[in-house]
Amino acid sequence: HEMLAEVFGTFTLIMFGNGVVASHNMQTAQQSGSVSDPFASNQYVNMGWGLAVTFGVMVSFETSGAHLNPAVTVTQMIFSDMTIKRGLLYIVAQFIGAILGALVVTINYVVFKGGDALTNFYCTAPFDGVSNANAFFQEVVCAMLLLAGISAIGSGNPPVNKFHVAGFVGALVFAIGNCFGSQTGYAMNPARDLGPRLVWAAFYAGYGHPDISTVVFGGGYWAIPVIAPLVGGPLGAFLYKLANHPQRRAEIAPPTNMGFSDECTPP
Repeated sequence: HEMLAEVFGTFTLIMFGNGVVASHNMQTAQQSGSVSDPFASNQYVNMGWGLAVTFGVMVSFETSGAHLNPAVTVTQMIFSDMTIKRGLLYIVAQFIGAILGALVVTINYVVFKGGDALTNFYCTAPFDGVSNANAFFQEVVCAMLLLAGISAIGSGNPPVNKFHVAGFVGALVFAIGNCFGSQTGYAMNPARDLGPRLVWAAFYAGYGHPDISTVVFGGGYWAIPVIAPLVGGPLGAFLYKLANHPQRRAEIAPPTNMGFSDECTPP
């Protein structure tokens, strides 16, 4: 059931997240490719992604803890009692959910309309003037902020439920998107980026488009939103732990905070 919850939670995340970008792209195309208000456009997409995370967490938190992100799972494998086997199963489930979510959005926005409707609503890419080094650094920073924030939200003091976690993590993603989204699209999640990218590659090839390695995989850029969050995520949890409770593991949403004061008080 934990694996199914991770599949369904990540599926929900991508349905809303890829869906809002696909909707935005369709509306932009209907306006002859122009965006009348870039600020409102960015707010529209960032709000959609924030709520995507909120409801992805809501539908899976009670069973799996709603990781929905390999960076979160790897962080738990480092700082909690999560075993490598269980963590790898979580990650596989997250990729399956991301691929299924992107597939359903593609059927809805592309398959019924034809190959001309295929746009990149799947994954992130650097904006003009952003080097790969800059993009890697930013994705590390974004994932660091994400996991530091998640660690604080789910620290167990006070005890949390799915409404606290879903609401505040969604707000956290919205904030990160507004502050950093203009450079790389703030992937922060290897499954959220690579899973849909593979779906895009399959349909891109299926509709007969050339240059998959350049257009879809960005000439190797695809590795940045996969690797950087796995560096930044554990770093964020470590910094939270170092700054707050150095003798406690940075566990996300422990079941209770009983004995919290005793555990956090130096002997």
